[in-house]
Amino acid sequence: MPKRGFYYFLKTSIYIFLCDFSDFVTQRIGHSSYNASTVSILWQAPQYCLLGTSEVFATIGGLELAHSLAPRALQGLVMGLLSAFEGMASFLGIGLLAVLSPVWIQPDDTHFDGHYDYFFFLLAAVQVFTIVVGLVVLCFTGKPPRARRRSQLA
Repeated sequence: MPKRGFYYFLKTSIYIFLCDFSDFVTQRIGHSSYNASTVSILWQAPQYCLLGTSEVFATIGGLELAHSLAPRALQGLVMGLLSAFEGMASFLGIGLLAVLSPVWIQPDDTHFDGHYDYFFFLLAAVQVFTIVVGLVVLCFTGKPPRARRRSQLA
């Protein structure tokens, strides 16, 4: 029996995590069997890291902008409104998914015949539309407002 060292272990582990071994994996939940995806979680990890990073930058940037532009007496209210709008956006996304689910994401035996890709393309189109509208408004209204210095707020 050949000696198997660290390199063999590393190569085998990467192969196990990244490769498919069959067309489907039977998963049993309760008394029902489902055909689960064989896609490794490692294919999803970079996407979740990017999503978390973008969420951090957007939230912290929005809070800093709200804090620096709002008068001292209204800073808490403005930050609360920012959080409320983020929550409303999440509810709108959930509502949009609930409305479009019967059309694009139909339940089936294999769970692979739905079209979540259409939903993600729709979200990308909405985001591009929002960026274009924001840029048009920015071009016609002039420069964005500057953040006031702390000495001006006191």
